[in-house]
Amino acid sequence: MITQTRLFFISTFMMTWFLQPSCLAQSAVNPLLGPNIQTMSAQALDAESRGDLAGAIDINKKILETQPANVCSINSIAGLYGRLGQYDDEMLWAQKAINIDKNYSLAYINYGSALASQGKLAEAKQAYETAAQLNPKSAIPVYNLGILADKQNDYATAIQFYQNAIALNPKSEDAYYNLGIDYVNLKKYPEAIAAFKKVLSLNPKAEDAKKMLTELEHK
Repeated sequence: MITQTRLFFISTFMMTWFLQPSCLAQSAVNPLLGPNIQTMSAQALDAESRGDLAGAIDINKKILETQPANVCSINSIAGLYGRLGQYDDEMLWAQKAINIDKNYSLAYINYGSALASQGKLAEAKQAYETAAQLNPKSAIPVYNLGILADKQNDYATAIQFYQNAIALNPKSEDAYYNLGIDYVNLKKYPEAIAAFKKVLSLNPKAEDAKKMLTELEHK
């Protein structure tokens, strides 16, 4: 029984439970950047929260007119292009951020997500591994490595990555859900039930987890 995981890659500009406070949010309250950059950073965040991704990209590009080496804005543009499904642009802007700062872990996440979305899984794996090495406390690259393993039907490896992501972020709803699915695929039903119950404790409205739990409890 092969069931469907939540197969989406987390970028570094998605408003999800995975993301630590974004660099733009920090920029919006950083007095050292000056009032204009603070205002524009806040405007970019507001545009993104309203779903105006193109508008957020334009505001970040205006920031770059004043601060052309601002890796936060450059990488935010990459993540926004990824959310728009424009993966070539996501890769291009993530590479720009990496060229400025080779230790900027967030850029490697967007770079890897662009590669993975284009089916370049081996290259994406390398990018996520680099991100994880640069920032061992981030759950995002570890979770994305789990998705790569799932795409190759390597459920045992995916489980290990999801468990590691959960250890880094205990509120990782999607990691718990995918963990449950992979336990089902390996016919480890008690473990799967426990994982789906955890999803529902984090999000009682998770209909996919409710459905899986109902099916398992009636086996």
